[in-house]
Amino acid sequence: MADGTLIEFFDQPVLGEDGLVTLGRWGGWLVQVMPMLYNDRLILTPQSFQSVYDFGWCYPKGGAAELAARVWDPEVQGEPAGFTKAVGNARRRPGERCASA
Repeated sequence: MADGTLIEFFDQPVLGEDGLVTLGRWGGWLVQVMPMLYNDRLILTPQSFQSVYDFGWCYPKGGAAELAARVWDPEVQGEPAGFTKAVGNARRRPGERCASA
């Protein structure tokens, strides 16, 4: 992540007590997979305020969210590939400011 554009994946994912898996970091966000009841959600959580997430994309259970994160280039692609539902601010590209900001 020398230039701040690529996701820096950890050698080993970090498993939180609540089942949240942190895969790496990119541009001030943690790249994480949140297990949900019927799917998994790939999320971007601000490193400075980890109680919320800013962007989220739902995937079928079984590893699809992690695979999507590993092939995603957020600087080129506004969203990761293959999601079934976008949640939160996911309709806005990470790094892009709201019109009112």
